[in-house]
Amino acid sequence: MPHQLDGWRAWHEACALDLTPEPHRGPLRDFVAGRFRTYTLRYAYRTNHPNVHREIPKERECWHRFESWCAVHEHRDGKRYKDWIFSRGRRGLPDVESAASLLIRDVVRDWLRNEFSDASLRSLAEELIPGGTTLEQLLQSEADRPCAEAMMETCTPLVRSVQEHCARPEQVALVARRHGIPLSCVRVMRASGVGRSSLASRYQALVERIGWEVKRRLPDLDAAPATQLCLHLLDRLAEQFASQILPEISDVAAQEV
Repeated sequence: MPHQLDGWRAWHEACALDLTPEPHRGPLRDFVAGRFRTYTLRYAYRTNHPNVHREIPKERECWHRFESWCAVHEHRDGKRYKDWIFSRGRRGLPDVESAASLLIRDVVRDWLRNEFSDASLRSLAEELIPGGTTLEQLLQSEADRPCAEAMMETCTPLVRSVQEHCARPEQVALVARRHGIPLSCVRVMRASGVGRSSLASRYQALVERIGWEVKRRLPDLDAAPATQLCLHLLDRLAEQFASQILPEISDVAAQEV
């Protein structure tokens, strides 16, 4: 343990890993690479890349990104991040590694944001369910617009009706899905008051109920516009609850390590 702390101190004094004595370089690179991988897997859901874990940089690149971040950015109190790392707590190894981990988390978030598309961006050719309707099929043409507006007007009472019967778990699930937050997220389960399986089941039941209501009210509607209408209704419902629930489940608000 003291040896690892000596490594961090040596890096702080040398200002670069390449100038740090050789025995310390490997453990420092291993620590940063390990945290880089941990945070990549934690925040991969924010991207629409199916295999982000395969894109994690090599150890040297992970360290380079971390060291560059420390050199370019400053803490809000004006301290250089390299100095800030050694200003927290009692300055022992747990404090230093905790501070470094916070910075690595920010490095990973920045890397994911710059290198990959956001999870909300989806291909028009993507099927909503295997073998089902694609997003491209759901796009309205000008000829469809009056019909779509009429459908929305017809189903406005449905939004109010479903909203009145949405319990807390359904509300949380709606907002989480709308903002790309996994139902397995600890903050989501805490806010809903139920476990992941129950939350998923209740969300699925809500979706099926909306689908059934749309079919009952508009029996002659084709599958593609009916699916579009259901998605629109889900978004509308999520918007009703977002202002209250999103701060509770959003990672930006929680700043969870």
